[in-house]
This record gives sequence, C-alpha cells and structure tokens, in this order.
Amino acid sequence: MAKRKSGGEDADFFQTLKKYKIGVAFAVLIAILLLGFWLRLYHIDYPVAGYHNWKTAHYITEARNFAERGFFEDGLFIPMRDTMEAVTEPPDGAHSDTFPTIAIIVGFLFRFFGASLVLARLVGVIFSVAAVAVFYYLVKELFGSESLALLAAFLAAINPLYVFFSHNVQLDNPALFFMLFGSLYYVKWLNSLETHKYLYIAVLFVMLGAITKYSFSLIGIPILFTLPYKKLLKDKEKFMKPLLVAGIILAAFPAWALYSEVYVRSKILASGVTLNSESNFGGLIDFSMVADPGFWQVMKSYVADNFTLIGIFFAAIGLGLLLMLYFTKNKDDTGYRFMVGYSVGLVAFLFVMGYKLSGHNYHQFPAAPLIIFLIAYFIEVVSKNVLRLVKLEKNLKSAAYIGIVLVILFAPLAGGSFMTQSREARDRMFNTQFPGLDIAGEYINTHKNPGDRMFHSSHQSFGVLWHADVPGYKPPASIDAFRKGEELGVEWVFVYQWGMQNYCILDTSGCNELETERGDYIRNNYRLVQIAMFQNGQQLQPVYFLFRKGGTFNESDLNSLIGGKAPLKQQYEMTTGTYELLYINIE
Repeated sequence: MAKRKSGGEDADFFQTLKKYKIGVAFAVLIAILLLGFWLRLYHIDYPVAGYHNWKTAHYITEARNFAERGFFEDGLFIPMRDTMEAVTEPPDGAHSDTFPTIAIIVGFLFRFFGASLVLARLVGVIFSVAAVAVFYYLVKELFGSESLALLAAFLAAINPLYVFFSHNVQLDNPALFFMLFGSLYYVKWLNSLETHKYLYIAVLFVMLGAITKYSFSLIGIPILFTLPYKKLLKDKEKFMKPLLVAGIILAAFPAWALYSEVYVRSKILASGVTLNSESNFGGLIDFSMVADPGFWQVMKSYVADNFTLIGIFFAAIGLGLLLMLYFTKNKDDTGYRFMVGYSVGLVAFLFVMGYKLSGHNYHQFPAAPLIIFLIAYFIEVVSKNVLRLVKLEKNLKSAAYIGIVLVILFAPLAGGSFMTQSREARDRMFNTQFPGLDIAGEYINTHKNPGDRMFHSSHQSFGVLWHADVPGYKPPASIDAFRKGEELGVEWVFVYQWGMQNYCILDTSGCNELETERGDYIRNNYRLVQIAMFQNGQQLQPVYFLFRKGGTFNESDLNSLIGGKAPLKQQYEMTTGTYELLYINIE
C-alpha cells in the first residue's frame, strides 16, 4: 500500500494556493466577504424598532406602496411614503426626493414575492457586501497592492457604520455601491484611455450613486483631481465623442433633480408644503456649522460609532503619511492623486454638509471609504516598514506581515483595541432599541378599518407604521390639525415614551399650551386599547399608550382598566442578552 505523503490533501491544497498567488488573494477576499455577510445578517428579521428605524420605515413603506399602487401613480417614480410629516401633505404620501432606488428595487421584489422585512433588508446587505468587494478592486487598481486592497476590504467588511446600516432599508447602501463601482471603472479608464466603454460605465454608476443620494457626488472631487486634462486637450477630436456620450449620461443627474424639485413640488405638491426630504437643497448646505464647537462634539461621538476613536487616530496618521509621500515622490501617481483629491473633498464635504452631518451618523457614508482606506494605509505602511527592519526568508514575510497587522488591530491601547472598539460600536447601534413598535403596529394592523391613519410620537417611533401598514403623521401642530387628520382617516394615536410629553399624557406638570390641548383632546375623544410596560423592580414603568378614536380616557382609571388582566410578554434581543416587554390588550 502506498504511503500517504506528509500533509496529505491539505498540503496539496495549500501548495496549490501558494503556487497561484491570485488564488490565495481571491480565497482571502471570499473569506472577508463571507465574514462581512455574516456580520450583516444579525437581526435581519428583527422588528423595525431599532436605531434609525424611521429611515427604514420611510423607504420600506415607499417600496410597499410602489408594489401595491404601481411605480407611476403620481408620475415617473415619484415616491409615496407612509411616514408623512403633517396633515397638510398629499394624502397619498407623494413627495419630492432623490431617485428612490432602494424603494424601486424592494418594491419590485415585493410585487413578486410579497412584502417581507427580511427580503427588503437582504437587498441592503447584498449591496453592502458587494461594495466591500468593489472597494477591494478599486484600491488594488489605484495602488497595485494586493495586501493593501485586502486590508482595506477587511476593514470595510467589519466597519460598524457599514455593518449596522446595511440592514436598514435606506438609500446609502446602493449609493455606496454605485459610487465605488463607478470609481473603479473610472480608474480603469484612466489606465486605458483607449477603452471608452470603461468611461461610460464609470459615468453611469457615478451618476446612479449621486442621483440616489446627492451627497455621494463627493466622489466627483477626486475624479476632477485625476482627469488627464493635457491628454484630453491634446487629442480633442479623439475624445470628443466619448466625452459627449459621458455628458449625456451624466445629464440624468440634474434632470432628475430639476424634475423632483421643480415639477413634483409645483405640480404634484400644489399645497406648497416644504417637505423634509433628501432633495431639499436648502437644508443640505450650511457653511456655518463647522464653526460651532458643539458640532465637533457631535462629530466625536459619531466617528466613535462609525470608525472608533482609535481608527480615526490611525486615519489621521495615515493621511499625514499619504500627503508626505504624495508631495515628496508620488505627485504623478494616480492612486495618490485620487486619495489626496478625496481628502480635499472631505474638507469641502464638512463645510457643505455640516448641518446634515450634525444630525445623523449615516451621513458619513460617502466619506467612509476614504477614512477606511487611510486606516488601512497607516497599518500597511507601518507593517511594511517594520518588515524592512528585520531580515526574514521570503516565505516568512507574509506570515510576519499578518502578525504585525494583527498586533496593530488587537493592541490594547487606551480605551481598548481597534477590534474591541469596533465590536463595541456595532453593539451600541444594534442595542439602541425602541421595543413595542411592532406590538402596537400589529395590534393596529389586526383591528384597523380600510383607510385608517394614525398620529404617532415622531423621532424613533416611525417603525410602528410599517407594522401597522397605515399612513401616519407626527404630533399635530394644532387641534385644527388634529381634526384635519381625523377627516383624512386618523383613528389611532400612538404615544411612545417621549410622546407622553408631546401629548401630555400621564405627567401633565411640564406640558406647554399645545401639549395640554393635545392631551385634553385625546382624553375627551379617544379610549385606551393597549399599554406596554417595563417591570422595574416592584414598579411598572409605562413604555407606550395606544389610543383608538371613540370614548374617553382618564389616567385615574388606569388601574381599573388593566387590573385583573394578565400581561402578555414579548422578548427582544440585544448583543448582551434578551429582555422582556410587558403589554396588555384592553380591548
């Protein structure tokens, strides 16, 4: 019997990978993508009750409305949301916005497979993981370094911002993929000016990214930094046609912006209400925010969640190294010029997007590839320079490089290692929850009549609208607005935590005049049908009240309403364990 060679099939496998370097890199990339996919699957079937659930509710209800009513009810792809601001808006939720890419894709899937939260979130997850793969190829195309590209892809795969928001149904995930894919083919075109199809693909996808969310136009600055102006001017006749075609493709961006801002607002939104939508340019640009010290305090908390404070420290050093090497010996290098241009764009981004950036951490999406690259660049430069200081056999250098990278990533610095802070940042976002939105929503969905609508408590209570499958409004601006809502079909009022102040329910001591009027109107015209509570020792702490039109309510009758009724329990999950919410159906 022939003896098995030492190492057997495993040895043959690794020898094969070692022989074909591309195969090794591809295997590592696949492992990175699988890791990224696995991280993003967490809570994919969780209720719309998490961090920034209002954004998910906005776009997933647009998708549901597209699936039910069609894509052209009010015009060409005009989105119709259930998450309306006020009763003065069009009753069908039509509004001006950026191109509703995610709502169109998810709506198309809903039309064929039925409305599904998992299906909707899976779209964002796929776009996010695909963006990681494209980021790898972009960095490799720019710098020709397999190790730098793989490191950048790994950091993108585990990035807290990208991991958490991949499972929120919003515009950023497709916009990021489009922006990076367009950038990749732009760099391919730079490296082969003869291949005009690369230019067309690049412009198409950069345009798709920008039209999906206008802030992703940021990528235009590094593109302007790297355009081969001299070559284009020298051979104008040769490049005239491809540049003209590219310009026609790019024209779709201003065409949609004008269509949405001018036509939709003036013709469809004849009421003249100014909506809080992504395409509202007036709220997009604010140069004064960066001068406010409070802005930087907010930014510190956001970057801690998005990149970790250690990561930002690494990125700052990486930027310094990038600039030093650019100005000393790489001014003509496409990769360096692109990333320096991206860095200049980041400065402009801070000034132009100051107001938006101060509001929510996901507005950093378009700038995140640069920050992630700079972290990777810092680690790469440090690792490669350490390797130069020690003499190692060639076959040991790869293992030594990986060891150095791991030491940097897991080094117990102040506040914990980079990897520890990344996990903690992801956990903070996943553990920011607003339990009960699904319970109240499903109660409404079960007991509603056709045409029902609701008032809710705004902020992070929008998720109730997805589960209820009814349109809803923020707290009414007056009692007249309350009555107007009822004329439109408002049958329910959802009072969640902070809403107890807005609607002056339970504790009336700090209510202003409008809040007092809202509370009195509810007491005289609505009845309590459901209440949810946390058990706090021997005390029950109310989480929300759900009211239905008809009847009256008095806080003094609360004990008699719920007395003798055994509370039902709903479990919720955090990364640290589970917890329970108690609720009682009064009707």
